[in-house]
Amino acid sequence: MRTRRFSTSMGIAFTLLTAGVVVQVTDQLEIFGKNSVIPLIIGLVIIVVGIPFVFLLRRILQTKEP
Repeated sequence: MRTRRFSTSMGIAFTLLTAGVVVQVTDQLEIFGKNSVIPLIIGLVIIVVGIPFVFLLRRILQTKEP
């Protein structure tokens, strides 16, 4: 069976989707109060940490391949 390689675009899409879902859920449940900016900050942190992690993971996997 053929194994799928890690896709950079899929990792970035997953990171953006996760950040969006977290922002929507925390805003909808009003965990940090009404009209709070904290969910946006959390979403931005997920994006800022997630996208370089995806690029780093891709780079590591490319160097390990023959």
